Amino acid sequence: MTQVVRGLVIDASGRPVDGAAVVIVDGPGAWPDIACLTGDDGRFVLGTPSAGQYKLGVRSDEHGYVEAPIAVEHGTNEVTIEVGPQPESNEEEEEEEETP
Repeated sequence: MTQVVRGLVIDASGRPVDGAAVVIVDGPGAWPDIACLTGDDGRFVLGTPSAGQYKLGVRSDEHGYVEAPIAVEHGTNEVTIEVGPQPESNEEEEEEEETP
C-alpha cells in the first residue's frame, strides 16, 4: 500500500515556494525515482512505497537545496519544509584570506 506525503515548501519568511523540486533522497528499501514540483501554493504530494524514515531533498533556483528527514506513517502524512535564501558566493572572502 502506498503512503501519501502531502507537503508545503516555504521560504524563511513563511511564503510558499513555487516550482521547487521535491525528491526522495533516502528511505527504507528500494524504490523508483520519485519526485515532483511544488505548485503555485508551494504544495506537493508524493507517494512512498512503505512507511518508515525518509529524507526529502528540496531544490529551488531562488532558495538553493535543503534535505529534510521525515517519518512516514501509514496513510496520509503532512510536512512543511523551509528553504532558506541561496547562499552568496564566498569568492571575495576566500581571496582576502589568501592575500598575505
